[in-house]
Amino acid sequence: MFLHVLSEDQKHSFFDLAQQMMVADGIVAEAEVAYLDRLYWEAGLMGKATLNDVEEEVYLSIFADRRTQLVVCVELIIISIIDGVYHAKEAAFANATVDAFRRSAKEHTALCSIAEHMAQALVDMRNLMD
Repeated sequence: MFLHVLSEDQKHSFFDLAQQMMVADGIVAEAEVAYLDRLYWEAGLMGKATLNDVEEEVYLSIFADRRTQLVVCVELIIISIIDGVYHAKEAAFANATVDAFRRSAKEHTALCSIAEHMAQALVDMRNLMD
């Protein structure tokens, strides 16, 4: 929802991070893929997001400012909960990213709350449209 804040290089790094997180638990849920596709479109990239095993380390230093870090964090948390199932390995990946950016506990709590509300709103809208 906020990928417009990221540069082109940051967008590509974000998608690499998202894919690493999505495969962390060995299960890639349909809702995760659908949301990733939506983000891919929002980012101005053509087609659908590709799901590849991203083996290379994503250098978080590309997200140098607080604003881009917050965007990456909230989107990762949304992806980790969008399917309505708590996956411990995905949550651990998202939380490790938040911690790597040295966001405060207060910001971390706020990001989780925002992500939960956003994920629920997306699910509610999808259900309304079906």
